[in-house]
Amino acid sequence: MGAWAAWRQRPWVLPAGAGYAFYVAGSHLVWNEVSPNGNGWPVGLLQAAVLSVPGLLLLRAHRRLRVDSA
Repeated sequence: MGAWAAWRQRPWVLPAGAGYAFYVAGSHLVWNEVSPNGNGWPVGLLQAAVLSVPGLLLLRAHRRLRVDSA
């Protein structure tokens, strides 16, 4: 469904992708803290910061498209 939405340029696809990126980033943070195989919150925080970059870029693109189309 995401590929179809991107192909058809649906307006909700960028915020949905950003939400998923932030979900994955938060999951890495929680997993590193909770799991016995995790490396603790500093590593989880670093991973979450790195994985949040695509989400921020998607939100920025969505805002630019919304402004440009108005």
